[in-house]
Amino acid sequence: MSQAIEGTSSVVMKDGKPVGNESSGKTRFRFASGTLAALAGKTVRFEAKPTGVGRFSLEYTADSATDTVGTGKQ
Repeated sequence: MSQAIEGTSSVVMKDGKPVGNESSGKTRFRFASGTLAALAGKTVRFEAKPTGVGRFSLEYTADSATDTVGTGKQ
């Protein structure tokens, strides 16, 4: 479970039509398990980008790390 702290979002257009949205910001993981367990209790930056119809990529990067600590695709 995460709590959004701050963020922005914008519509992605292609050929004059909306095809998705991009968003980025900060979230705090109050609880995390599985592949994101290392993020429990941490504040991280996130970036979401459309990858196709009804699909997006979501990347988390811990503020204290220079590497991506968790990447998921929906």
